[in-house]
Amino acid sequence: MTRRAFLPIAVAALGAAALVVAVALLQRGAADGRGAPARLVAEVVNDHLRVLAAARPVELESSDAHVLKPWLAARLDFAPAVPTAAGTALRLRGGSVGYVFDRKSAVVVYGLRLHELTLLAFRAAGLAWPTAGPGGGTPALERSSERGFHAVLWRAGDLGYALVSDSNPDELAELAKQLAGATTGEAPR
Repeated sequence: MTRRAFLPIAVAALGAAALVVAVALLQRGAADGRGAPARLVAEVVNDHLRVLAAARPVELESSDAHVLKPWLAARLDFAPAVPTAAGTALRLRGGSVGYVFDRKSAVVVYGLRLHELTLLAFRAAGLAWPTAGPGGGTPALERSSERGFHAVLWRAGDLGYALVSDSNPDELAELAKQLAGATTGEAPR
């Protein structure tokens, strides 16, 4: 085969490869089948992994939400809810300040038996977000998984919340339902 005959085949092959890559990138950036934007899920899982890898995962160790909430509010430009789930094995361990993408976030760390759970609270404006529940303030809980970790996301007013762990996904969703209810004062869907 001459060089001239090979050129159109090479161009067509490169074009097909570029199309495959473009479609893969679009699908990766799009929402997964449950509605949670894949990029947001990947970010909150990465943030959870940073907490797990940190030598000191919390700046303020406290099992009292009434101590942790004002401490976080003094370091952020918003006052996040620091919800608890009464009647469960979930135990508040403390909190710190972190980032979700380019915005400061509250990082609330819980223990659930041998698992660590991270609740991130951050300004939601400008982010691709799961659709809200019908009825105004009722949060729609969106479940997703990434690299063996599970995330449940919801929005309460101007803030987005993400609960992340490697614990049982159904148990995590049930805990998220209770925590989301405490962030909005309404029962989530």
